[in-house]
Amino acid sequence: MTTSCLLKVSNITKSFPGVQALKGVDMECQAGTIHALVGENGAGKSTLLKILSGLQCSDSGEIYLQGKKVRFKSPEQAEKMGIAMVYQELTLLPEISVAQNIFLQNEPRKLGLLIDEKKLRRQAADLLHRYGLDSIDPDAPVSSLSAANQQMVEIIKAIRKQPQILILDEPTSSLAGEDTQKLFAMMRNLRSDGKLVIFISHRLEEIFEITDQITIFKDGELVCSLPTKDLNENRLIELMVGRPLQSVFPPKAKQRSNKVVFSVQKLNVPGKVHGADLQIRQGEIVGIAGLQGHGQTELLCALAGLTYHTGQSITLDGQPCQYHNASQAISRGITLVPEDRKYSGLCLQLSVRENLTAASLGLRSKAGLVDRRAENRFIDESIKMLRIKTPSADQIVNHLSGGNQQKVVLGKCLAIHPRVLLFDEPTRGIDVSAKQQFYQIMRQLADSGIAVVLHSSDMLECIGMCDRVLVMYEGRMVSQLEGDDITESNIMRSAMGMEKEDEKQ
Repeated sequence: MTTSCLLKVSNITKSFPGVQALKGVDMECQAGTIHALVGENGAGKSTLLKILSGLQCSDSGEIYLQGKKVRFKSPEQAEKMGIAMVYQELTLLPEISVAQNIFLQNEPRKLGLLIDEKKLRRQAADLLHRYGLDSIDPDAPVSSLSAANQQMVEIIKAIRKQPQILILDEPTSSLAGEDTQKLFAMMRNLRSDGKLVIFISHRLEEIFEITDQITIFKDGELVCSLPTKDLNENRLIELMVGRPLQSVFPPKAKQRSNKVVFSVQKLNVPGKVHGADLQIRQGEIVGIAGLQGHGQTELLCALAGLTYHTGQSITLDGQPCQYHNASQAISRGITLVPEDRKYSGLCLQLSVRENLTAASLGLRSKAGLVDRRAENRFIDESIKMLRIKTPSADQIVNHLSGGNQQKVVLGKCLAIHPRVLLFDEPTRGIDVSAKQQFYQIMRQLADSGIAVVLHSSDMLECIGMCDRVLVMYEGRMVSQLEGDDITESNIMRSAMGMEKEDEKQ
């Protein structure tokens, strides 16, 4: 492996109105390595990467590439110097083909004028094949692809430019299982070619699986940079949050109640979920686990009244509970915290106030008029209880961090006084400190008597948070795990249609 210094930054500072985003950051990255940047939201990681990619300029400090001092005033300049960045928000054009997106503004041409369509398609197919993505049709419009495959095309588009440094900002937030491993194979190929990959992820297990070096940021400062092999998860979290953490997850329910708050029998979603049975007892959190695409999200959407379903028998607090759409489900106290907060959970251009109250205005209205005093009281209590970091209730929600946006989604759901809360990947894309707060809130909600259902592709999250875990395989509930049986091995075996360890004996 090559170990020469490819990138060095010295004394980088950056300020925004009222915020010192970076404070004299010094960092070195070696060629032929995968280098992780970690830290809480707002720690300075993304600001540094935007400076390296030419999207922003630093206030002071120097950047060196292979020992040569450089300064970028635009992303185009950074690309010409060999730096490509894949942002969290995709930049693909949905209505044109995969091949056209990959080579946009750099298409092969005939006689220097006309685009050579055959060569364009062939080169795109070759790139996709090289990185194990033969299942993606170069001629398919991007809008027809899954979110995971769109992410892969975005990365291939960056790799096509043959950068010396590839920056990946939360590339796995829309990936799981096999797709994540495909991405890791791409990253390893780049490392073998002597490239530098800079990687941001809030999934700590990914950091330890794929990286060679970890640099930790806190409050705009670089805390330390260490080889991955010299760290463990507990030490890394301690360095990130600046204090020792006894446990990321709160204690599980101490006593088991026999009272069933919410139950479902024989629920079917055509082609997705087959005869699902589910019971949530008072005080417990029930996890829904499995590999991506085996019906977990479809099950939660059906329970929330968002998708068509048949054959179900539902009871709530011991009484039959029938509903046919999301509005009816909400009126019965059943609501979903969706996986994609930006598109399904929030109105990004509206304020915290407007988002928090969107689903529950009727509860604070008299004769069709909103009771402003009651509304203000509700908003103040929600911000305080959920510890939403915002300058005011009138802040546009798009300006909040991912963790605080997710708290606003939860606050909106809590406003209807729910009896059943369905969480679909609730901590995806939020930092470890915000995750810990979210875990505490979820446990408090379960302790208060709300039925809590958690779908997470993070097995450690399922193991740490759930009192019972139901594993889905090919749309069916194939296993129920409790107590000491909730292990990574048992979840994975069930998720692959295999027997638990103790059943093999």
